[in-house]
Amino acid sequence: MTEFKFMRSYRDRLPPRPSSLPLPQLYTAQKYRSDKLWSPCYPAWNLMYYTCLTSLKPDRPNLLVETGAGHGCSTALLAQTLRETGLDGHVHSFEINEKQHTITQFAVAKMGLADYVTVHLGRSTERIPEVIADQPVDFAFIDSLHTTENCLAEVDCLYSNVLAAEGKFLFDNAGCGPVDVAICRLKEKYGVGG
Repeated sequence: MTEFKFMRSYRDRLPPRPSSLPLPQLYTAQKYRSDKLWSPCYPAWNLMYYTCLTSLKPDRPNLLVETGAGHGCSTALLAQTLRETGLDGHVHSFEINEKQHTITQFAVAKMGLADYVTVHLGRSTERIPEVIADQPVDFAFIDSLHTTENCLAEVDCLYSNVLAAEGKFLFDNAGCGPVDVAICRLKEKYGVGG
């Protein structure tokens, strides 16, 4: 009987939805989503916010990069770190899907964060070298196509930029599967972990 306690569905294992959420504008801007289907990203957003926050530099403009904008929630969260700290900086988000690109632009504008964000349309591995060039990147969120090859290619595009800024990478869907394989290969290639 006790073994069934551990076989609950993923949704049953989520923490209860708190009455007061961090960054509530991220949730109110996503009103089209059902309360019953709230994003499991909620706990991870706190981690992402803190990781980005600890990557920011007070003495120069900060450059934050996101691959795969989706609905714009993580884009807005990155921009929010700049707004709330009052630090200079900008978020460059890369999205290949034209519809998602438009949704992200709309969401960021609706939250009053458009001054902090540029959403670039196109394949991240092609656009990053054009847009970022040799600028130091303080924080890079790898969240586009979740394949091993794509994760490796995106990190290769950004590695020297993040290294130059003593910045950080954060990966979505890293618990298992292709992204986890990419992280293991990156540890072997670059000799770093985390």
